[in-house]
Amino acid sequence: MAIPFVSIELDKVYNLRFGMREQVEFEQLAGMTCAEIEDNAGITTFAKILWAMIRRDNKDITLSEVLDLVDNYAPSESYVMEKVTEAMQAAFPADAGKNAKPPKVK
Repeated sequence: MAIPFVSIELDKVYNLRFGMREQVEFEQLAGMTCAEIEDNAGITTFAKILWAMIRRDNKDITLSEVLDLVDNYAPSESYVMEKVTEAMQAAFPADAGKNAKPPKVK
């Protein structure tokens, strides 16, 4: 099953997904690994994650332009953080490994 998209409405609807492409772009931009996000969960980190996800729909968009979209079209910063968090959680569902069978011991 593919990682699902989460829609966010700004100047238009963007489909956010925190797939491997977005994770790599985030790590390159932020200079931190995805494992470090929780310890650095400030507004700058969320903005960079959002930028990496929006780039799927618009490869040429800059971080500054993403910030302008949020400032000019989002109903609140909490709305944006909620959508970013939802997209990140969709990439790492809590029950992903529950149906996995352990390897057989020989």
